[in-house]
Amino acid sequence: MTYRIKGDFMKNIIKILCFSVVSMILVVLLASLGFDYDKLFLSKEYSETSLELSEAEAQINEMYQNIEYCNDEISKNEYKMIQIINDIKNTNAYMKEQAKISGCTDLRGPGITVKISDNLSEDIFSMHDKIVHNLDILAIVNDLNVKGAEAIAINGKRIVSGTEISCIGPVIRINGEAQAPPFIIKAIGKPSDLLSAIEDENSYANLIKSYFGINVSAMKNLDIFIGKNADEINYDFVEIVKE
Repeated sequence: MTYRIKGDFMKNIIKILCFSVVSMILVVLLASLGFDYDKLFLSKEYSETSLELSEAEAQINEMYQNIEYCNDEISKNEYKMIQIINDIKNTNAYMKEQAKISGCTDLRGPGITVKISDNLSEDIFSMHDKIVHNLDILAIVNDLNVKGAEAIAINGKRIVSGTEISCIGPVIRINGEAQAPPFIIKAIGKPSDLLSAIEDENSYANLIKSYFGINVSAMKNLDIFIGKNADEINYDFVEIVKE
């Protein structure tokens, strides 16, 4: 037993000595070939650094992609914002235009003033022919509209699409309110065109003036004020059509 243990111990000693000798021979051989041991460690450090740089480059590329995505989203939102601003401007302009048409706002501008009153002279005409009727007013208003009137008021009452002009005996009713002559019609538009609606030979105003002696006079104005419509207009049947 003691001999076997000694034998094993000697074998291990011999192995260690052999490994040491081989290692020394390998070191001497590498040294003779000019092998740089520092490069061995530097090579490992270079590999690790290269790997870290690759990972950092990948992160930077990802960040650039995120920045490009954000820039695209900003550009899209800016475009949408410009569209919204333009829509708001167009809506405001449309609302202002509709306010003019519907009579919801005060207006002023150049135009004409027309005065119409009954024929009070002693002539052969019947009383019916010598007074101003609602149809006379409607015809004159229509002629003014044809000549480009942008706003019209009669005795301070704004005329809009739903304005009622009817006859009740010797007076005229405008939106339920009685109006007696003289009737003062104010119209905003190009003065020369509007004046022709009253003074042209074949105009309705000139015809009732020439044939029935109705008093009709008109004058140009550089600045006419027409107030907004104070009468409430109810719409019970119309509906807005969505585009």
